[in-house]
Amino acid sequence: MSDFIVLNGQITAAEDAHISAFDAGFLHGAGLFETIRVLRGTALNLTDHLERLTESGRCLGMNIELDREITNGWISDLLELNNVSDARIRITVTRGDTRQGADDALTSVVSAAPFEPYAPALYEKGMAV
Repeated sequence: MSDFIVLNGQITAAEDAHISAFDAGFLHGAGLFETIRVLRGTALNLTDHLERLTESGRCLGMNIELDREITNGWISDLLELNNVSDARIRITVTRGDTRQGADDALTSVVSAAPFEPYAPALYEKGMAV
């Protein structure tokens, strides 16, 4: 079974997804991401995550506009296609292909992976960062 992602608004098998070698996220680390916990099929605090992503993009001069309903639909589709209900969703947005205009070519990827909690000791004692 393939893992599925959403690349630039299109659901695709992960192995069929391609991002330009000239993508600013790859070349310069120019991008943002949000990681969202999904519990029993529900993306927790999705609106807050999307607002934070939009505001962070604004601070970096990136016009990120992800509609909540569309994004929630992608998440639901990914959960079903990847056969997970407790998951970690990652939304990544980069400046896109550097050969194109600044906001004309943002690259966006939404992925889903099974949720794997940290070791219990980390919840009790914390961790150094």
